[in-house]
Amino acid sequence: MAATIIEPFRIKSVEPLRFTTKEQRTGILAQAFYNPFMIHADDVLIDLLTEEGRQPATIAPFKGNINLVALEATIKEKGAAHIAMCIITITNNSGGGHAVYLDAKAFLPQVSLQQYPGLALSNALYIEGGVRSVEIGSLMFGKYAADGSLIPAPMELVRLAIPRRVYTQSHIDYVAEIIIDVFRKRQELRGYEIVYEAPLLRHFTAKLKPV
Repeated sequence: MAATIIEPFRIKSVEPLRFTTKEQRTGILAQAFYNPFMIHADDVLIDLLTEEGRQPATIAPFKGNINLVALEATIKEKGAAHIAMCIITITNNSGGGHAVYLDAKAFLPQVSLQQYPGLALSNALYIEGGVRSVEIGSLMFGKYAADGSLIPAPMELVRLAIPRRVYTQSHIDYVAEIIIDVFRKRQELRGYEIVYEAPLLRHFTAKLKPV
């Protein structure tokens, strides 16, 4: 009896990929203010930003908390009888199962924590091979001390979220080769500084420039 467990489905959907040059990707990233979240999905070859394998529906889909005042006002305006249900979605994007994580702190020891090594690595993967990933580090979770200095996140990671039924083995092999290529050039990479940030969830819309 065969030992391999196969998926109980067939894959029939095919979507063409748009190839860009390294020079084009360098310009695209600059136009996105060096923030992978602001790169248009059509300009990404392998999209490992989310588990869905595509850009989020909005630039900042996760607002957090529920506005009870607005909810109550809406119920009063529309009437409870006209509202079938209210849904609260709770998500937990933690390290494990659905992704591959790169240790940017070990990958780029020459980039200080104040210059966001995770973002530096994520952007290098995009420039080198059109692979979009997400920084899970001080850009996303860093805080500021009373004197305005950055309090770095405990870890500086780059997440490669592998979506189901989107990419083939050759796509994943390609990603591995791009990671190796970037690792060989790692000493050339430099960090970034923020030129604009929102007061909350800054990583979605932050604008940066190379140091």
